[in-house]
Amino acid sequence: MSEPATAAPATAAPLSLDAFLALGKALANGTDGGDGTELKPLYDAFTPLPGLADLAAIVAGTPPAERDAVIAAKGLTGLARALTAAWYGGMVLTDLTVADYDAAAKWIAAHTPTVTTYYDAAVWATTGLPAPGSSTAGWASWTGKPAAG
Repeated sequence: MSEPATAAPATAAPLSLDAFLALGKALANGTDGGDGTELKPLYDAFTPLPGLADLAAIVAGTPPAERDAVIAAKGLTGLARALTAAWYGGMVLTDLTVADYDAAAKWIAAHTPTVTTYYDAAVWATTGLPAPGSSTAGWASWTGKPAAG
């Protein structure tokens, strides 16, 4: 009698850039972190990490009030926190590993962050302040005449 065939373990398809952008925005409570061009280094750093597709599926399919519990139950809290911090800060550690997820202080001290976006980092939109060295009124706005009134 022959044994039944067993399916090979499925390999998760890489997360698309659009799905990654939706994931980051959802984890940041709707704060846009920039476009695909600006966030491509962030995407490139996170897509090889195991659990990213699972995290995206949880975030897309779980009501916001229940997300933290489901993410924690699946052991993805560190990944979610790392992505959220990178999303807001505009920097990513390009040598993240699974072992680094929950040791944030350790990996920040031990690795060199790479700036992925500065002027468009979500932190500025969240605080309502311009990035240092920039203006909310647009480039060279200070050279124009003041508004009448």
